[in-house]
Amino acid sequence: MPNMLDRLMAPGSVGDVDIGDVDIGDPVELADKLAAKMYTDRPFSREDEVDLGGYDGVAIAPGASHDLAVQVDNPFKPLAVVIPSWQAPGLQITNIKIASVNLVEGNAIPADLFTEVSTQNNVRYPTIQTSGRVIISFTNNSAAPITPNVALKGRRIRGA
Repeated sequence: MPNMLDRLMAPGSVGDVDIGDVDIGDPVELADKLAAKMYTDRPFSREDEVDLGGYDGVAIAPGASHDLAVQVDNPFKPLAVVIPSWQAPGLQITNIKIASVNLVEGNAIPADLFTEVSTQNNVRYPTIQTSGRVIISFTNNSAAPITPNVALKGRRIRGA
C-alpha cells in the first residue's frame, strides 16, 4: 500500500493539503484533532519544522517596489515571517500572496514588524501547496537601495 505522500501526489488525488493549526482557544479534543495535520481523514506522519528562504539578489532602489517569489517543493504551512533587523528599516510590505489569497489588508506594513527580535512575527497563513509560491511585495522607503532577505518558518510535509 502506498504511503500518504504517494497517495497525495497521485493523479486525481482528493484535494489540497491543509496542515492543521491549533488555536489556544480550541477545546482540547479539537486541538488534538487539528494537531494531527490532517489530509482528508488521514494524519501525516512525516513532518519537519523548517525555514523557507527567500532571496533573489534584486536591490530595490529608493522609492521602488519589488515582488519576491518563493516556491515550495512540498506542502508548507508558514508559522512565522522573519526579516533581518538590519534590513527592515525603510522596507514596507505591501502584500503577501499565497495562491489567490492576499494576506495584507489596507496600507503597507512596516517590515520591522517581522524582524527576528519582534514579538509579533508569528502568522496563521494558509498552507502553500506543492509547487505553489508565496509572493512578498516590498517597497523601499529608505534613501538607499535594499536587497531584501526573508525566511518563512513553518511545517513541511516530506516524502519518504
